[in-house]
Amino acid sequence: MSPELIERCLEVALEIDPELAERLRELSHESPEEFERTVRRQARRLIGLAELKSSDPELYDVKLQEFRIDEEVRHTAGSLRASIDESGIDSPVSAGLQQKLRGLLEVRVALSIRSRGAAIQRLETHLESMREKLEEEAANFETTVEVRLQAIMDRLMVEPDVPLDRSE
Repeated sequence: MSPELIERCLEVALEIDPELAERLRELSHESPEEFERTVRRQARRLIGLAELKSSDPELYDVKLQEFRIDEEVRHTAGSLRASIDESGIDSPVSAGLQQKLRGLLEVRVALSIRSRGAAIQRLETHLESMREKLEEEAANFETTVEVRLQAIMDRLMVEPDVPLDRSE
């Protein structure tokens, strides 16, 4: 992995969870091999987020919120497990943690729906652009053929021994 890519991943990790980023930075100094294995395991997610940050900042923010909520869900679920073990499932603390967990999950599902909707919108925009290009190419079919034919003929006349590029 290039140093630039590692740095971008660490920047994203910092935005998701500052403690995670700090642990990764410490690991990079203490054990570069373990650091690289850890980053590679997380790389797909981190690289995807790093790319999304530059290509679609709005969707990046939503995804970042999703990851933050995921971390809070994991933390709250751990606290709930400890509370159940200590006081039982019906204790006021456990009930409060269950309610908090429900609220976090509601937010997480809403964010997921929002991000998938945004992704679909981006795909629809891309498809529309592709349709427009296709229609333009179809409308200019004869002109495109003539331009390409003329380019090949011109090249044949100037450089008869040069192989022709297939894109012409």
